[in-house]
Amino acid sequence: MGLARRGGMLVLGKDECLAAIRRGRAQLVVLAGDAGSDVARAVVRATTSKMNPPLERGPAKDELGPALGRNTVAVVVVTDPGFATAIREQLEIDRRET
Repeated sequence: MGLARRGGMLVLGKDECLAAIRRGRAQLVVLAGDAGSDVARAVVRATTSKMNPPLERGPAKDELGPALGRNTVAVVVVTDPGFATAIREQLEIDRRET
């Protein structure tokens, strides 16, 4: 994920992610499993708009953050279609293993 971030394929942070969704750049939105209710509500509302990018529940903020070079991350937008598919597949594998 770090390479994807440096390559500009990821958008981090609530405001930046909401803007990317509105602009139609989001191929996938990953919301941390323990994201705050305000963030979750805003993200869910944005993803149910006409743009309708897929929304996946991800790991906790303190697990997602270090993978992206931060302490915590509540929401991530993936802008690359191929990388979005790879992340969705990995999230599905992780769910089956738990």
